[in-house]
Amino acid sequence: MSKLQFPIFFESMLWEGGTIHNFDLHLNRIQSITKRFGLKPILFDADDIRQNAIKKMQELNLSTAKLRLSLEVQDTTLSIKSLEVIAIESNQNEPSSIQLVTFPVPKDSENPFSNFKTENSLLYKDSIEYALSKDTTQALIVNERSEVVETSICNIYFVKDKIIYTPSLHSGCINGVMRKKLIKEKNIVERTILLSEISNYDAAFASNALRGIIPIIRIDEIGYNIDVKI
Repeated sequence: MSKLQFPIFFESMLWEGGTIHNFDLHLNRIQSITKRFGLKPILFDADDIRQNAIKKMQELNLSTAKLRLSLEVQDTTLSIKSLEVIAIESNQNEPSSIQLVTFPVPKDSENPFSNFKTENSLLYKDSIEYALSKDTTQALIVNERSEVVETSICNIYFVKDKIIYTPSLHSGCINGVMRKKLIKEKNIVERTILLSEISNYDAAFASNALRGIIPIIRIDEIGYNIDVKI
């Protein structure tokens, strides 16, 4: 692992109502980086992160924001590089459901960093540009084996006969905080989902830490029932 060229890792967290949503899950994911790559455990004070966030929020006069915590590997230690506070629009301005178009460039599921958020993956930015060119806002990302991975900014789920399925981490998806939470709360089944199979499902939805659950109304020419209860 010492020969790996480590990217900058990051966490995107939602600050709302005077607190960081699912903060413990975010901290657990940060610690999972050290376990995955045999690094020294990151040393930081969670309260310091909260107080730093509060100070930045007050300076910017914000009540709701995206917190972007960047982390870097120095020698064999994971450390905090920066904490950025980014204003976000109210969810009232977000669409209640989304449409996806399949991005033609596959994600490399064998990349050792595929399950983590990093700053050097152009795939996601390119997929959003591709989606915008097709009059949608996000793309469906698949891997080199034509397995469904995720969307441009979300984890993805499919529903069949009241059972919820989500792509396995082996397919190369980000191990999202909301994904982890929903798997536990909803008894979601992790499995390999082929692109050729997605028409077999009744419903589909996406999730991320900032927006929560988002119904998917269409992927390419395949329509889904957005009234299915999650």
